[in-house]
Amino acid sequence: MSVLQERHRRKAFRLAALYIVGAWVVLQVADLAFESWDVASSALRHVWLGASLGFPIALIFGWR
Repeated sequence: MSVLQERHRRKAFRLAALYIVGAWVVLQVADLAFESWDVASSALRHVWLGASLGFPIALIFGWR
């Protein structure tokens, strides 16, 4: 079985798409909430970092 077929069987593409949409929603909410709560703009960078680092971890867990 090829790698692409295996990814399709395990629904890894669906997980990646759901993670990207979920991360986008979290980033939008964080942007609006941090602005209204007067949180430093550097905190939004940490949310971006968490979303970026969480993506490969989610794919690894999704593969299993």
